[in-house]
Amino acid sequence: MTQTLPVAIVGSGPAGLMAATSAVKAGATNVTIFEKRPAPGRKLLIAGSSGLNVAYEAPLAEALTHYMPAAEALTDALTAFPPQEWLRFITAELKLEVFCGTSRRWFVKEMKAASLLKAWRQWLEDRGVKFRCGSELTGIRQEAASPLTLIFTDGSEVPCRTAVLALGGGSWEDAGEPRWPALLQGLGVTFIPFRSSNCGLHVAPWPETLVKEADREPLKDVVLTTPRGSKQGDLLITAYGLEGTPLYWVGEPGPATLDLLPQWSPEKVRARLAETTENLSPLRRARKLLPLTPGTEALLFHLTPPEKRQDLDTLCSNLKALPLTLTQRRPLSEAISSAGGVPFSEVGSDLQLHKIPGVYLAGEMLDWDAPTGGLLIQGCVALGHRAGQASTSKIFDAWRRNRV
Repeated sequence: MTQTLPVAIVGSGPAGLMAATSAVKAGATNVTIFEKRPAPGRKLLIAGSSGLNVAYEAPLAEALTHYMPAAEALTDALTAFPPQEWLRFITAELKLEVFCGTSRRWFVKEMKAASLLKAWRQWLEDRGVKFRCGSELTGIRQEAASPLTLIFTDGSEVPCRTAVLALGGGSWEDAGEPRWPALLQGLGVTFIPFRSSNCGLHVAPWPETLVKEADREPLKDVVLTTPRGSKQGDLLITAYGLEGTPLYWVGEPGPATLDLLPQWSPEKVRARLAETTENLSPLRRARKLLPLTPGTEALLFHLTPPEKRQDLDTLCSNLKALPLTLTQRRPLSEAISSAGGVPFSEVGSDLQLHKIPGVYLAGEMLDWDAPTGGLLIQGCVALGHRAGQASTSKIFDAWRRNRV
């Protein structure tokens, strides 16, 4: 019979890799990471293809306000493994350099995920962790007086004492949504359907004339305000609406406003527009006297009703608070991450499933959400750290009980 593994980790994203890391640090030996794809860390590589944000520079109390929901188990995990510990692991143990940018985001020096993944995998392999790729989980069997058994696509059955499932959310899947939700639902675990997160949103109305003139035009250093708050950054005009970091932080369907000149006060805008005596239309006057970009001009023209385009008060108001109506989010196939998954009510404070003792969950397969820019990966590694540590502690606790 196959040797019983103390801890099996299923999934090789940041949560799975950190679960294996914390299990090893807690004393586990003979740990194996199972991955359904041919190589580990695919989503990490995709997320870091244009610059890997590994953490966000903020006090813990502030950072927690960006996690939804800030469930007790998630809060406990982030408190136990905050950004400082994650950065220390990267620098002191993986021997990689990091730096904090002006956006408060921490990056690995190479700006790519490949170096982090390579160093992390080597660190794990040096400590005896094995990788078994091409193995997708298809079943879990648990019987009285026998080990937990994981069943994979090739028909192999792997007994283990505990298992950490870090199977990811619904984004960046090759063939629709992942198959693990049906597996857990078949075992009585509640599942909340995935929904897009960290993605673009449609804007209505969004005139075709605007798209023809300004598709893919950037909006630099604007401020988006919604009922969730305000966020400054860059947006991109698209065929359906808007895309960009401010949407990832505060975007939601409903009313919104755009401050197109956040560095200018309303009084300064009005005073500047009053400086010319030329008989110019309000928009032509703004084009001459203010630092407008092609994208800004297009929004001001096409989103202002024709009967209001000659009104200076309307122009001044729209420059500082252009009203928008955000409608639906872009499809899950385009989203950077997903919300939904297994609700925290299905796990204990140690992230162990109530209905399948010995199985722990970590990462995006749980129902939580956070913006990109370091907060998303921080949540994943914190949950992985918590699950790996707890799953290993359960083994040693059982061993101690048997010794008494």
